[in-house]
Amino acid sequence: MASPTPERLILAAERLCAERGIDQVSLRQIAEAAGQRNPAVVQYHFGSKVDLLRAVVHYRIKPYNDRRLELLAALDAEGRADDMRGLVDASIRPLAELGSSDSHYVGFVAQLTFQGLIQDVFAGVADELLGSARILQPRLAEVMRDVPLPLREMRQAAAFSTALFAIARYHDQRAKGAPDPVALELFVDDLVGCVTGFLSAPAPAATAGPQRHTQ
Repeated sequence: MASPTPERLILAAERLCAERGIDQVSLRQIAEAAGQRNPAVVQYHFGSKVDLLRAVVHYRIKPYNDRRLELLAALDAEGRADDMRGLVDASIRPLAELGSSDSHYVGFVAQLTFQGLIQDVFAGVADELLGSARILQPRLAEVMRDVPLPLREMRQAAAFSTALFAIARYHDQRAKGAPDPVALELFVDDLVGCVTGFLSAPAPAATAGPQRHTQ
């Protein structure tokens, strides 16, 4: 970035929000953590807290999007464009792999999800940085077409929120020096299997009939 101050504010916001929760962090605390004495510095550079949260996403999201696109291209090349496990792996693996860096991005996104801010924050993210999501979402909808729409949406939200928190916890424990319970690749493979099983479960019998809505 042109100035180091916005970058320090972004990194401070990411870390504090991941550690404490979005609502528990004030703009003053973010400014202080970034080494700034003036609490108005966040408004000066970003405008609002939501705009700062969006700046964190813009700062971090490109490698995650690129990795997902790479995994999706590999699925296409293997003729597995509609393979449920492959799609789940493409969704989860980048967060697990890249979350092992020194960033707090996975924990940050987990907090956005927990506090119901994920849609508001990501609504302001450039389309080109969300390209992988725009490919994944319709493909997952297609492979889950036998599950009625309301249930499908609830399943996906529950499954991927759980995966996100599991990844955040895994890397948090490693960052704190806790012994690795399992190697990263085994962790990812097991998590992908669990999420795939959850999403693939047959719809309840009670959803059969005219009331089913699967568009």
